[in-house]
Order: sequence, then structure tokens, then C-alpha cells
Amino acid sequence: MNYDQSIDILTEKLNKLTISVEKLKAKTSSHQQLLLDHVEKGDGERMNLKDDIQSEIQLTTEKMEQINDANLKMHKLSTLFSNIRSPIKLKEEIKSPFIEGLKHQDKSQFL
Repeated sequence: MNYDQSIDILTEKLNKLTISVEKLKAKTSSHQQLLLDHVEKGDGERMNLKDDIQSEIQLTTEKMEQINDANLKMHKLSTLFSNIRSPIKLKEEIKSPFIEGLKHQDKSQFL
């Protein structure tokens, strides 16, 4: 094998190696793009999930406020325990926590 043939063989191998490197770069680039797409898609889905959760929290809060408003507007019961209406108390009820307006009952009525 002479010098020129050796050069030709090495040049051919170098060209094949260059083509292989270019193919590898192309594959790597496409894999990187797939990964980036996956990450971006994941971020978008996480943002959508976060928005859904925030919407649910907002709806639940609004429903709780409506229930509390309805409880505050509800007529008091005319029983001995008429101040028992809901866990939420008005400012007046907090200032005067004792049951007022009850008639005195004879102790002999109790067992």
C-alpha cells in the first residue's frame, strides 16, 4: 500500500466519521427538542392544574361566604337555645355571650 492509497483510505474514513458525527448531532438536537417540548408541555399542564385548583378554591370560598350569609340572615329559633344558630356569632352576641331573656324556672321542676 502506497502513501496515496493510505491518504485516500484515511480521508474516506474521516468523511464517514464526519457524517456519523453530523447524524449524531442531528439526533441529539432532535432529542433535545423533544425534551424541551415535553418540559414546556409539562409546565403548561402544571399551570392549567394550578389555575383549576385556584378556581376551585375561589368557588368553595364563595359558597362558604353564601352559606355564612344565609346563616346570619336565618331567623332565630324561639326556644331556650335561640341564640344557637350557627358557629358564626354577631358582634353583639360576642359582647354578651350569656343567654338573656329566659324566665326564671322553679328548681323543683328539675329532677
